[in-house]
Amino acid sequence: MSGQVSGGVVQARDIGSVTIGATPPPPVRIPRQLPAAPPGFVNRTTELALLDRLLLLEEGPAIAVVSGLKGVGKSAVSRRWAHQVHERFSDGQLYADFGALRHRGGTEVSDVLGGFLRAFGVHEEWIPAELPERAAMFRSMTADLRLLVLLDDAEHAAEVTPLFPASAASAVVVTSHHQLGELLVAGARPVRVAPLQDEEGVRLLSGMLGEDRVAAERERVSELVRLCGGLPIALRVAGRGWSNGRHGRSSGWSASCGTPNDGWTT
Repeated sequence: MSGQVSGGVVQARDIGSVTIGATPPPPVRIPRQLPAAPPGFVNRTTELALLDRLLLLEEGPAIAVVSGLKGVGKSAVSRRWAHQVHERFSDGQLYADFGALRHRGGTEVSDVLGGFLRAFGVHEEWIPAELPERAAMFRSMTADLRLLVLLDDAEHAAEVTPLFPASAASAVVVTSHHQLGELLVAGARPVRVAPLQDEEGVRLLSGMLGEDRVAAERERVSELVRLCGGLPIALRVAGRGWSNGRHGRSSGWSASCGTPNDGWTT
């Protein structure tokens, strides 16, 4: 054996055998980070159809901003759609919930990006310290991938743009109670989620309380939908109270519905 050697050298007279090992490459990982699909989902065919149009775009990544009141069901719509189409994104699905991160004291976008890189098997020692370098690495890694990225409850565009993959075959869905005009100006598609209509709200409560019970008290159920403003989360809270025997009067229903400013984030 001959050649140049760098570093420390140990000289020995007799060597029986030499085994040269190499560090094995990191395992190929396909992240599957989507939360579970929402139970008791009703209607939203218009919003789901608008999201389906993302799959028709030839220039990407295709980006949608799903906006609406707090508690109106933005997260539910986005998660439902993501589960319907996840097989189209064979290289993985990434997810970040900014609302949950803020509730826990907040985190830097750089930390979220570091988590995405780790999800693809990048060792901690190879992840750059600064956000621009992390974003550049993420774009390089995703340039030829088919990815779905779901970013929930964003407050502003700068919070999410470093998390966009570079691939034209990828899609990004951002939910927010703001319209995020900067993203729309840059070409993102708007999807506005409105409160449920009376029939839709009644269907939601039928799934919780039973069709016979709802049919027997249809006027009171419609009143409950009105008092809750057609907001799915408010209806679920009030429906739980009704099924447990609480809030038997309309005044109690109104209190159980709350308001869109009670901290709902979906």
